[in-house]
Amino acid sequence: MLRSILIFPKLSEITTIQNIRRELDPLYPHIRPHITLVFPFESEATDEVIIQNIQTILKPFSAFNVTFENFSSDEKSYLWLPVDEGYSVIQKMHDVLYQSPLFSLFLRPEFPISQWDRYTISKQCYQP
Repeated sequence: MLRSILIFPKLSEITTIQNIRRELDPLYPHIRPHITLVFPFESEATDEVIIQNIQTILKPFSAFNVTFENFSSDEKSYLWLPVDEGYSVIQKMHDVLYQSPLFSLFLRPEFPISQWDRYTISKQCYQP
């Protein structure tokens, strides 16, 4: 089973974002908009082991604010909001998770930083 480590920020404009997603994203009913910390991976580890590792690794982090820039898109039909405030915290979380022996095997260098420093709104449906 594929797993990911994601952040689901609380947003004041979530209704607007969900309305956009309802129109554009076939995955709308399956996953909320999110920030990816660890891209999808397959592991023999149990959910309990993965959750325990995440909690231990991220324990030093406190709650933080996140703000976003204007909508952006790419040739792959993704639509997202680039992270503005909170970017450095998200980057540190991403880095420490991938430094863990449990997650280091799943680092995907083909995904540059620009692939995970954003709040994904829609995929495979938006045509810029």
